[in-house]
Amino acid sequence: MSTKTLLGYAILMLATLLTACVAPVMVPDRPEMPPNQETLWQTSTLSALLAGLYDGDLTIAELKSHGDFGLGTFNALDGEMIVIDGEVYQVKSDGVAYLADDAGQTPFAVVTFFAADQRLSVSESMTCEKLEDHLDAFLSTANAPYALKITGAFATLKTRAPRKQSQPYPTLSDALANQAVFEFQNVIGSMLGFRLPSYMQGANSVGYHFHFLTEDRQEGGHVLDCLVQDVEIEIDASDAVHLDVPQSTAFQQAILAQSEAEGQSLAPEPLVLAAIYNLTGNQAGLDVPSAQGAELAVAEANRAGGVLDRPVQLVVKDGTSERAVVAALAAEIIEQQPSTAAIFGLSDTDLVLAAAPVTAEHGRLFLTSGATSPKLPAEAPGFLFLACFGDNVQAAAGAEWAYNDLSAGTVSILFNSESTYTQLLQGYFRTRFEELGGQVLSVQSYVPGDAAGIEAAADRLQLADLIYLAATPDDALPVVLALRAAGHNGPILGGDGFDVAGLWEQQADVDQVYFTTHAYLGADNDDPVVVAFRQAYSQAYPDSAVDAFAALGYDAARLLMFAVSEAGSSDPEAVRRALGEIQQFEGVTGHMAFPPGSQIPLKSVAILAADAGTVRLVKQVIPERAPPP
Repeated sequence: MSTKTLLGYAILMLATLLTACVAPVMVPDRPEMPPNQETLWQTSTLSALLAGLYDGDLTIAELKSHGDFGLGTFNALDGEMIVIDGEVYQVKSDGVAYLADDAGQTPFAVVTFFAADQRLSVSESMTCEKLEDHLDAFLSTANAPYALKITGAFATLKTRAPRKQSQPYPTLSDALANQAVFEFQNVIGSMLGFRLPSYMQGANSVGYHFHFLTEDRQEGGHVLDCLVQDVEIEIDASDAVHLDVPQSTAFQQAILAQSEAEGQSLAPEPLVLAAIYNLTGNQAGLDVPSAQGAELAVAEANRAGGVLDRPVQLVVKDGTSERAVVAALAAEIIEQQPSTAAIFGLSDTDLVLAAAPVTAEHGRLFLTSGATSPKLPAEAPGFLFLACFGDNVQAAAGAEWAYNDLSAGTVSILFNSESTYTQLLQGYFRTRFEELGGQVLSVQSYVPGDAAGIEAAADRLQLADLIYLAATPDDALPVVLALRAAGHNGPILGGDGFDVAGLWEQQADVDQVYFTTHAYLGADNDDPVVVAFRQAYSQAYPDSAVDAFAALGYDAARLLMFAVSEAGSSDPEAVRRALGEIQQFEGVTGHMAFPPGSQIPLKSVAILAADAGTVRLVKQVIPERAPPP
């Protein structure tokens, strides 16, 4: 069998498998459809389009005979195709939607005869990413193709259209580098497209793919991002896929030539990063915003073309705030996702200690976005990195500020006895405060959740110029209130465990509370990097308050993607080496550089004040000296 014949046979087999592998989706009370009208019909493949094969011989008139709903493009990559209600529209690089000429031709398109199986409404603000998560939870199986029509009001929408190309054609990634981008505000229209299963990789774009057309059918394009406001969603499941394979020599030679040159599939393999965050349990207050920050970073990277021309796939697992679960997930990720380049996440020292040794055993680095113990790297030498400062640094910054700026000469210390983080934090603070000449009058510990014990510990503390409270997110506020009830009315200083989004803004009766943390993200911070992050996060998660832990998750994901880019590879060992050599990285939480031989970056510390329901920046500092780990 010749190479060309073998290739054609392989493509034909792919089409056969696609048709055979889709199990029918039974829909109650659905009207019977004519033969072949439940089929997803596609001409050519995404791989051919990626290779720059932009000319097909299928006419628009013939395409209409195979479906009244769908998307695609036109010969010479001249704009985006929207097929709706049997009409074909061409959104060119001027942003205008034109009725396509029936004699026009397409190199790639996918259509179906649309008849909704299910309908649902969304009447809340929701980003495209959140909308897709919502749909994932609603759709009954991951193994069937779905056609989706989303009609209604969009608060914002960003679309694109490629510019018409000339021979010799560039690859798709090069062609899209000069695409036209359009932004809509408060627009009515229809976003239509497909969610395709993973076994269609290479034949088409797996996951979600949407095009948009305004209600008056005058504008549109390929959807890059959106914020839905009030929409109706119609869903149509297909029970078969037909792949129409072009018979041209150009098609076969284009695919064969690039496959042989690259030695791999034309559809780029995703860069897999995995994160463990506690989306439930007592660490959720820190980890939910961190996970959302990480998701935002990956979404932005993918909109910009991915990393090393590869899409980034982020796998997020819920550690449930339990050590045993976290350890099991670390092993599970590597077993189920063997191509994972690196693992990151977690904001608690004890939970990081459950994950990092496991990942190290499998040759993967672990980057903690928020666990601040400077002792952590020693637990997995060479494999456990921090994207945040160490507790010795934030405690020293707090001690120097209290002694020099607040003129506090005496302190009493209260700390959570069940957390490694709080135990270390109070110890570092005490060491540095006494080095400066300050006096520690008393030290008390408490068990979180024991209200009577906390009250008794607060009563036993001696009155001092300052109370240093080393607390976790769940107990910071209750213990502050207990201290006030016990008559400690002066300033209270804590660590980044106090930094919970929206917590102090709800406490109009609480004042003189200070804490060290990773960044100040208030509306009065006009740093362009902070402003851009604050706006992007608020748009992506309108129901979530932006905080430093959201920024830490965002920076951690970006730091790993930067390391992959610097390594020029997703090989876990290459990424590990590249991360440790980073000397210039600008994050939302500040400039980062890893000193030679260190797995903890040099970073500044923000000191914030919570007073009468407002939070403000007091100072941004780098301590003169930090106690050794």
